[in-house]
Amino acid sequence: RQDDVISAALGPLAAGFEPALELAAPDGSTAALGSRSGRDALIAAARAPLTGLYTLRVTAANTATGAYTLVWRYVNLAPTPTPLPALLPVMLINDGVPLNTYRFYPFQGQAGQTIRLRAEAASGRSIDPVAALIAPDGTIIAEADDTNGSSTAEIIITLPVDGTYTARVNGYLSAGVFTLTVEVLVW
Repeated sequence: RQDDVISAALGPLAAGFEPALELAAPDGSTAALGSRSGRDALIAAARAPLTGLYTLRVTAANTATGAYTLVWRYVNLAPTPTPLPALLPVMLINDGVPLNTYRFYPFQGQAGQTIRLRAEAASGRSIDPVAALIAPDGTIIAEADDTNGSSTAEIIITLPVDGTYTARVNGYLSAGVFTLTVEVLVW
């Protein structure tokens, strides 16, 4: 899209090969030329002059040929993304759980609601919380542990039916104090 930013770096792998790098616009015109740094070529940040399909052209600055590595990045500067939804609290619990034990917390939900259930260790605590969401019929419809590489368990799900849901929390080979939040995401 017009005004998006494209970066590219090209490094030769063959001795004697001196590559040249060019960014070609959809109409075939040159949008940017790579600058030289030793034998490497770099387009640091080229702004797209118009919307369409761009091409990175690699040629030789000398008569030699050879293999090369090309790394490129495209930054879409399209309109601002949709804002994050608002969160309406349903439940906030500070509790503890012994080793090899589950804690259960019921709440009312409606079909079509998107909820976020989050269990995290209280500040300075060593529990590794695991969370599950249990549907009104007693089936587990979602489980979480170590969401996004952290020791927080987070579930975001759209509820399938009206009824009483249950958040279940335990510690993964651990015990301790945690905070459980259940929130409705409002778009």
